[in-house]
Formats: sequence, C-alpha cells, structure tokens
Amino acid sequence: MADIATEIFTLARSDRARYLCALTAPRAKRDGMLALLAFDQEIARIPTLVSEPMLGQIRLQWWIDVLPGVTGGRPPGHPVAQALADLDLSTEELRGLVEARNFDLKQEPFTFEALCQYAEDTGGAFQVLVLKQLGVEDEQAVAAAREIGTAKTLAAFLHTADIEEKARNYIEQKLKSARGRIIPRKVKKAARPALLLARLIERELRLGAGANDLVGAVFSIWWGKKTGRF
Repeated sequence: MADIATEIFTLARSDRARYLCALTAPRAKRDGMLALLAFDQEIARIPTLVSEPMLGQIRLQWWIDVLPGVTGGRPPGHPVAQALADLDLSTEELRGLVEARNFDLKQEPFTFEALCQYAEDTGGAFQVLVLKQLGVEDEQAVAAAREIGTAKTLAAFLHTADIEEKARNYIEQKLKSARGRIIPRKVKKAARPALLLARLIERELRLGAGANDLVGAVFSIWWGKKTGRF
C-alpha cells in the first residue's frame, strides 16, 4: 500500500469495518477499494465540517460538478478525485452517492422509512460499487452486497432509542436475506471482500460496544475468509 496517497489511506481507515474487508482483496483490486472507500468517507464527513446546511450543500455540489471530469480522466487536484479517476465508474454512480448525503444535512425529524431509503442509497449503493471494483456482476451477489451495505449504514442508528428495535429487526432481515441468496462458489470467492462486512455487522448486533475490539474484528474477518462464510 506504499503507493497509496496518505490522504486516501487515512480516510479509508476511518471506516474500520470496510477497511478490514478491503485488506482481504487481491492487491490488484485493493487500491481501488480503498480509493472508493476514501471517497465515501470524504463526502460522509462533510456535515461534520460545516456550521450550517447550506455550506454542506455547497461542498456536495462541488463534488457533483467535478465528477464528469473525474470519470472522464480529467480530475481536479484533490487527492480523492485523482484516486477515483483510475477506477471504472460512471458519473451517475458516484453522483448518486453524493446526492444521497443531503439527507445528513436535513434538520427536520425523519421517518424510519426515509432512514431505510437513505441507508440503501448510501451504504447499499456503495457496497454494490465495491463489488464492481472486484469485477463481480452476478445478480444475486449484487443483491446481497446491497442488503449488507444497507444494513451497515442502518447499524449506526442502533442506539437511537425510538428506532432501535426497528433498526435491529431490519438489519437482521437484511443479513438473513443476503446469506440466503444462491451465489456460485467461484463468484462468492471473488465477492468475498464485499460480503465479509456482514460478519462485522452481526458482531455489532451481538456485542454492542464490545464489537469495537480490533482483535476480535480481525479474527472474524480472517475466519470468514478462511471458511468462505460471510
């Protein structure tokens, strides 16, 4: 990973669960996964960097404006944009991730249904792009990745008192659905760095704060890779 820009590495590592999964990918695929993860973290942190929603909208719009250049091989000097330019992604795919982040800037109360849609538009869509970087297009694998990514985003709301039970049930349903899909063995092996995320989500459901144990998380990923079980 010596050839990855420091900014990319730092941003990617801020999502530890997905970062650990990315480390299981073949070297030829790993850098692309880390670049994509850095992009996701870059836009996800925008609401925490601004003092009012309009400033966040301006930052998100900047990304929307530069994406055609990024996917067209003419990225601006931003390190994340330059890393993204090396990937085979469309403007529409990346734009969808950016636009979905406007939800984070809203100050009015949200419904559980709106939250689930947000989770699918962010985490679910992102996990599908991870699968694309791995060269996997199998429909069942794509559906599983979307369900796992959606569950990952919703897991951040597990400790929100008024929706905790709903969120837990929804996540469990998504993981059960993903694991029940019939995915050819060869495809499952290629998709493993995207699908292993399910193991860490399940750890969070089971252990709560205890899921933050790095050694336990690393072992869970290692065991999943060894056994082929996500």
